[in-house]
Amino acid sequence: YLQIFPIEICYLTNLEFLDINYNGIESLPTQISSLTNLRAFFADNNQLQTIPIQISSLTNLELITLYGNPLRSIPFEISHLNKLRIRIDGKDRHLFPPGLRVYSIPEQIN
Repeated sequence: YLQIFPIEICYLTNLEFLDINYNGIESLPTQISSLTNLRAFFADNNQLQTIPIQISSLTNLELITLYGNPLRSIPFEISHLNKLRIRIDGKDRHLFPPGLRVYSIPEQIN
């Protein structure tokens, strides 16, 4: 059970899939932008309230799951990630810019 995101993960620049589900992580480091090969990021059931703007530089990112987090804000800049799909709680849908492919549980991600 992690409460702090291990900064050392950001040194794994060839990482394509990252799963931090079911922890107590409250924030993500700005250095997450160094994960340039990241394609899928699973962060369900943590304590994330925001997502750093730096995540919008991850142009290979295709999927983020954020279900079960107390989200308050999402950077508009992630709307520039054309391949991105996001899975969230239905109550958080209003936080996301129009045009993003956002799926609520129990909707299916295809």
